Amino acid sequence: MQCDIRKYFPSIDLDILKNILHKKIRCPSTLWLIDKIIDNSNEQDPSIEYFPGGTLLTPLTRKRGLLIGNLTSQFFANVYLNSFDHYVKENLRCSKYLRYVDDLALFSDEWQYLQHCRTSIENYLATLRLKIHPVKSQQFETQQGANFVGF
Repeated sequence: MQCDIRKYFPSIDLDILKNILHKKIRCPSTLWLIDKIIDNSNEQDPSIEYFPGGTLLTPLTRKRGLLIGNLTSQFFANVYLNSFDHYVKENLRCSKYLRYVDDLALFSDEWQYLQHCRTSIENYLATLRLKIHPVKSQQFETQQGANFVGF
C-alpha cells in the first residue's frame, strides 16, 4: 500500500507542531527560536477540512503550513510524523514500512491487513489534522516494483 499525505506542508497544524516540539525540547532559548520560526511561517490558503472535535469555523481559525524548501520545515515535517511512525510500527505491527516526509509505503502479503492499516492510518492522521490523498494512495501488487518518491 502506497500513500501520500494530501497537501502535507500546507496542512501542518502549527499549534500541534509546537506542542510536539515543546514536549521534546527543554531549552527555553531554543524553544523561543523555534516558536519565532514557526509563528512567522507564511499563512497558507485556507482549505476547508473538518476533523473530529472541530467546529464549523475551526478550519479557518487554526494557523497551518510550513514553507516548502526551508531546511527547518523539512526537519519539522519529519518531527510532526514521528509519533505516526511509532504508531505504524508498534500498534499496527507493520514490519515492512517506510516513509519519506509525506510519502509512505507498507508491504504485506495480506491484502486485508493493508486495508485495515489504511483505515487505521486515516484515523491516526486525523488526530494530526491530516488526510491521505484519495487518488495517490492505493494498494497494488509489487511484482513489477513500485515507484516511491519519484524512483
